Amino acid sequence: MTTAYVNAAVYTGDPERPWASSLVERDGVVIAVGDHAETADEVAAADEIVDVGGRMIMPGVHDAHTHLVSGLNRWEVSFATDAGEAEILEALRAWDGPRPVDAHGNRWLVGGRYWPESLAANGPDRAFLDEAFPDEPVMLHDRSAHNVLVNSTALELAGIDASTPDTKNGKVVRDAAGRVTGELYEQARWPVFRVMGVHDDDVMGLAVRHARDLNHRYGVTSVQDASSTAQLLRVLRSLDESDELGLHVAAHLVWREESFGMAGLDELDRMIEHHDDYSSRHVDTRFVKFWLDGSPIPPYWTHSCIHDDGTVDEEHLLIPQDEMNAAMVRFDAAGLTVKVHCGGEGAIRRALDAIENARAVNGPDGPRHELAHCCLVDPADFGRFAPLRVGAEMSPAVWHLAEHDVTHLYEFDTIVASGAEMTFGTDWSVAETPNLFPALQGAIQHGDHSIDLATGLAAMTVNGARAVGHDDRRGTLAPGKAADLIVLDRNLFEIPTDEIGSTVVLRTVVGGRTVHDLL
Repeated sequence: MTTAYVNAAVYTGDPERPWASSLVERDGVVIAVGDHAETADEVAAADEIVDVGGRMIMPGVHDAHTHLVSGLNRWEVSFATDAGEAEILEALRAWDGPRPVDAHGNRWLVGGRYWPESLAANGPDRAFLDEAFPDEPVMLHDRSAHNVLVNSTALELAGIDASTPDTKNGKVVRDAAGRVTGELYEQARWPVFRVMGVHDDDVMGLAVRHARDLNHRYGVTSVQDASSTAQLLRVLRSLDESDELGLHVAAHLVWREESFGMAGLDELDRMIEHHDDYSSRHVDTRFVKFWLDGSPIPPYWTHSCIHDDGTVDEEHLLIPQDEMNAAMVRFDAAGLTVKVHCGGEGAIRRALDAIENARAVNGPDGPRHELAHCCLVDPADFGRFAPLRVGAEMSPAVWHLAEHDVTHLYEFDTIVASGAEMTFGTDWSVAETPNLFPALQGAIQHGDHSIDLATGLAAMTVNGARAVGHDDRRGTLAPGKAADLIVLDRNLFEIPTDEIGSTVVLRTVVGGRTVHDLL
């Protein structure tokens, strides 16, 4: 099957030849890009000719940081960001959908995401959940996805009580009287996740299909899934084998983090060792994810900063440096790309230290690694990214939203000026949807640290393809590359910047197949 797109403003993403007026693809591969005369023969021979009426065509979007399990939002309790206790209880009581079932048959009520500022004046507390659900376990994710609020039944099932100590990497929150409030930070959540159970594969299948369809709606054709569990990988493979996936997925297997990995540490290690067993045609499993610190979000501030005296805040680092160094050397030698969650500049420095050590031990030609979020980078560390071949992944894509209070973070221009390769990720569902166009506008309008449109588009297309090692096949529109493309309702280069965020994707094409169509 050959399809020709004509009367188009084709933005190829290739700086040597950024624009064309026609594109022809055959069986999912681009065979011609150029002006009318250059592509006349291929257009004439096409089975289908699509006149897009002068609209802009560009490469499919790459989301460098997402969580496909966020599709479960449709099959778990959800509520507005400003929901207080009453609104949360209303949503929980109304829920009649599926629930995770644990080994003892308990059906868990799971939902989110609560904003601590919207709950009780003294902070989130399990009391309102206990009153409404005295016999059912309840777990609510907070806005950062690094902390939870659970009721007394959930605490009991997890074996958490007043005698449970804090750990170096987690906190059981207590009130002024020493009573456990039900809030659990970081690794203090692990006992809950160990007992909670998971949804059936059928529910996860529905969730992934929903996630796929949402991504297609926003022009996303490839993603880096930042926490690929065994269940998610099983469902992805099933969809891929039945030709239903419709996404290129770089699946990051979880190391040393039970709550995101939904498995014990030994099982997570086993999965990484046997990563090839989980791959399929469109699912690449040569990626690993570390969580090095928490989140720079109030009221917790669990990220690792750099103190005024220049020392790193070691207290909030979740992995000892020697352990991280050894793991980085091991995965680098195995040819696995590591993405490191870094909420603060202290974590950025320590992650760069670990990669620098791996380069010294294994040589400089190992896989490209990347640091996730990069919202806080110390000035002394910007120049270390490019020489170490470390990508700067900017997420979550909320830098343009005042309610998240991070508009003063993210030095896009400094990252680019340093020579580092920058990518954009939504970190859905920290971001409400997997739509990067509002964030693209936000990066162009980011005050002293703004970037231009072409740089922003590269961060959400070809740079992402490079990040996962597939820029030979994806990321730009050129003969021989995959026909992964989108048609927009506006030409981003001909409209006011204020209108970029409201861009509508009219068609999404993955491997030549139309998967979303409003044309």
